[in-house]
Amino acid sequence: MNKIFIILIITVSATSLSFFLYTNGYFDSLLYPKTEQEKEFEAYFYAMEQGPQIMEEIQKQIHKTLAEDTYGGKTPEDTLKMYMDALKKRDYVLASKYYFPWQQELALVDIKDWENYPDALQEYLDAYDKQILDKEKNITGYSITMYNNRKDRFGYGYFEFELNKVNNIWKLTNKKFVKKEDRDKY
Repeated sequence: MNKIFIILIITVSATSLSFFLYTNGYFDSLLYPKTEQEKEFEAYFYAMEQGPQIMEEIQKQIHKTLAEDTYGGKTPEDTLKMYMDALKKRDYVLASKYYFPWQQELALVDIKDWENYPDALQEYLDAYDKQILDKEKNITGYSITMYNNRKDRFGYGYFEFELNKVNNIWKLTNKKFVKKEDRDKY
């Protein structure tokens, strides 16, 4: 009788445990493997749950990066002068540092392209020293356009700046130089 009772208890326990595990989805991964879409949804919802923590960590990292960034001037004009001085020295790495940290790698590639056009670079550097600068505040920050003279108002270059609000220095965010062949069209 004891043996039968023990076997009965073990059977009922095993059945109850199996039923509990089955109804709570413990066998789902074996019985119903997840599709890629289901896995993506789970990852998405996990990220949504973790979102505030992740965003806080990203914001801390951005703040730290901006606080460590010391390249730039107290005014957009100061930053432009520093940038042009670095170009005059052909220090392209330094010139790229006047952009925000997340723009510097791409800016360096763009700036190094001047090596292919040394005459054009020298022309712009010479023009900077002689140009009329038109400054304008805009929605995101500040812009400076370099003109050849007040009469023609033909722009040699256009620069956009934003304030790094963490340490109050102005950073270059965009620039455009007008090529000689394009200027000659006018």
